[in-house]
Amino acid sequence: AFVSLRTLPSTSVMSNNSSVRVMSFNVRTGYADWGAHSWQRLFGGKSRRTATAAMLRHHDPDVIGTQEALHWQLRDIKHDQGGRYEFVGKARGTSFFNNEYAAIMYDTSKWELIETGDFMYSLTPSVSGSMYPDATFPNVSTWVALEGRGPRQGKRLLVLNTHLDPYSASARETSAKQLVATAEELRTRFSCPAVLTGDFNSSFAEAPYTALTAARWKDAYSTLHGNYKPGSYTYHKYRGLEYVPEGVDQSDPDAPVDFVWWVGSGQVKSCVVDKSRYDDNGPSVTGWWPSDHYPVVADFDFET
Repeated sequence: AFVSLRTLPSTSVMSNNSSVRVMSFNVRTGYADWGAHSWQRLFGGKSRRTATAAMLRHHDPDVIGTQEALHWQLRDIKHDQGGRYEFVGKARGTSFFNNEYAAIMYDTSKWELIETGDFMYSLTPSVSGSMYPDATFPNVSTWVALEGRGPRQGKRLLVLNTHLDPYSASARETSAKQLVATAEELRTRFSCPAVLTGDFNSSFAEAPYTALTAARWKDAYSTLHGNYKPGSYTYHKYRGLEYVPEGVDQSDPDAPVDFVWWVGSGQVKSCVVDKSRYDDNGPSVTGWWPSDHYPVVADFDFET
């Protein structure tokens, strides 16, 4: 499924003075974790919602690939950023209480939507709610083609965002192959740099990561920082540095499951895993966790 807003402009890539900040952020579904880690408090005060708002103000990303967010959470995020971000994507097609998105948010002061679409991980990717036989849940992926505004006018960027199955390794492997093939079709169509964000529910040692590297996608973090070391996990269950991962058999490796990738021209300039809590003024040791996953933030310089 896709939506086109206007005619595709002539082929162009970003100039070397245009830095693009891309974030992958598993928001954590809003109907989970009632109590200390609820999305928002009934009578106000610190919450994951206020922490998320502060975290996004702190990083000021061009593009945010979100996972797990429900529609009303996406509306909250948009509202809390003053309406500057728009979001695209469709829900995965399950029940109201867990009808999660893999939505992409983009800064409308910097980017204009050209075209967007989504696909299910299944043999019938255009059918909402469909999935592979060995999958745990239906999982959806969203993509968007953007054109720059202001200094980025006439430039183009393809963004894909995904969330792979949380428990089935075989479904993740099949889904990753579908993702790589679909991404290649889109890259051929739009002829521009591409970035990929996502919660892969698997580490660098597993099939989805291997499928992407084989297709010449580059992991932004490891490109800059080298091999992942013990303690590099991005899922932390609201425990931060005190968390002890449960193991690969629980889709919880002692390694990242959240990544930012790119392919094509350009280079990554910086990439961080933000392990901070936040209050209204920014990072704070007495603040609140935005989610049970750390955001991953990468800056790119896309050159001709």
